[in-house]
Amino acid sequence: MLLVLESAVLNTPLTSEPMSPDIQPVDLAAVQKLEHALGAKIETYFASALDESPDVLEELLESKNSEGTRRAYRKYLTDFFVRMTGLRPNRDSILEFLHLEGHKATLVVTK
Repeated sequence: MLLVLESAVLNTPLTSEPMSPDIQPVDLAAVQKLEHALGAKIETYFASALDESPDVLEELLESKNSEGTRRAYRKYLTDFFVRMTGLRPNRDSILEFLHLEGHKATLVVTK
């Protein structure tokens, strides 16, 4: 994409064909500002409140009042992930499962 923009700025075609008359030169400074904006962090105001690596399983278990419920959930979820992935649940496998589209998650659970 940058090559196309640079070509437009320099008004030189990428192919041997002449440029279309509807292509307008692009201000290179504007392109650089846009590229810089794309790389900017969005978490300006809430970065300190965000947990970069949440332990989703622990957060779920902490939300249960009963120690028996926490033990049962931990056992069932561990069994599920071991059966489906061959590994104990970890941050990446849990987040991957949670990001599955609804029908895909249903297929995994009903397998």
